[in-house]
Amino acid sequence: MKSVNVEDRLGLLQLYLTQELQNETLISEEKPVLCLSCYNGFNNYTKSDDIEKSRSSTDEYLTDCLSDIDVTECDRINIDTYCYQKILQDVISSFLSYKPLLLHKLHSNYVSEIEKAIDEFSLVVNDDRLRAIQHRREWLFTMLKSSLGPALCVYTPPKKQQGKMIYRHRTDLLQCLHSSISDYSREIDNFNKKISAMENKVNSNITNIAESSSLNSMECLDKTVRLMKNHVLLYVQDSMKTQLPDIHCFDLYEEIRKVNPTLWNFIYV
Repeated sequence: MKSVNVEDRLGLLQLYLTQELQNETLISEEKPVLCLSCYNGFNNYTKSDDIEKSRSSTDEYLTDCLSDIDVTECDRINIDTYCYQKILQDVISSFLSYKPLLLHKLHSNYVSEIEKAIDEFSLVVNDDRLRAIQHRREWLFTMLKSSLGPALCVYTPPKKQQGKMIYRHRTDLLQCLHSSISDYSREIDNFNKKISAMENKVNSNITNIAESSSLNSMECLDKTVRLMKNHVLLYVQDSMKTQLPDIHCFDLYEEIRKVNPTLWNFIYV
């Protein structure tokens, strides 16, 4: 019986056995040899579209997607590709742990990476160019779909304004939705805790200021009167230094503008 050595394609062969033939037998790495009939079936499988769909559910497929983009230097021209590469790495890392992601959060992270790259590499980017390289969510989704192929699945809710959720191929959708809701609720709780902590800090500062103030009402009024006297004295002194204008040239609004704002507010009140 004729046989064929498939040592150079062990990964694909194991995938063929488990996915296509539903056989969980592990292949020996010593002498991986197939009969000619089995090899023909395996060879036809590797040339079909099914191999791409099967491979997309493996970790090797995801890690191979990173090799398609290798940008180490950043400039005005390739800054969007450089930052997209970082987002792709984050997506693949999440997919390897079967964690779903919200597209609007990914786009926010991408915009943040753009701002970091501009500062890190001291790039000069005008407003028009900045808006162009920040792109839209649709651009980011198209790029991810192009890189990950069938490994990326997307869920769009009935209300499209709620955004899209992307998740790994062959991951349970309900589990992904539950995970996203849980993460979102956790973020809301953390945000509310931060707001509450800030409010407590502000209230504490106000209390400390009030307690540390030793001035009573009469002392505050006395200090205010003395301050007003100084403003009046300065205003009168400045007016006496200049010759009085002719009555026909007198401009009331111009004189008002010369009054110190603090003094004017005191007089008005």
